[in-house]
Amino acid sequence: MDSWAKKRGTLLAFTTFYTPEQNALERGIRTIANAMRLMLVDLGLPQEFWEEAATMSVYLANRSFNPKVSMTPFKALYGRRPNVDHLYIFGLLVYVYIPKESAN
Repeated sequence: MDSWAKKRGTLLAFTTFYTPEQNALERGIRTIANAMRLMLVDLGLPQEFWEEAATMSVYLANRSFNPKVSMTPFKALYGRRPNVDHLYIFGLLVYVYIPKESAN
């Protein structure tokens, strides 16, 4: 397993048994995965959109209030409030306009 991971540039990290304080990363990943699944199920989207849903989950989590640090992770990193004016509902039905001159 070590050689397989090393070839792919993957760092293997192990936790000690019965040490819940080491589970923060796992909890974070589980939170993102749950949000991703909820988005896909709620909108009736196929599993092939999992990457977009996961990306949106992380994006929103970084712009959501975190009570542990009393601010958003974005503000903790950049020192300013995040702009959320550009956000739309995930899975919103949209249409792409392709001018006739560009259509092949």
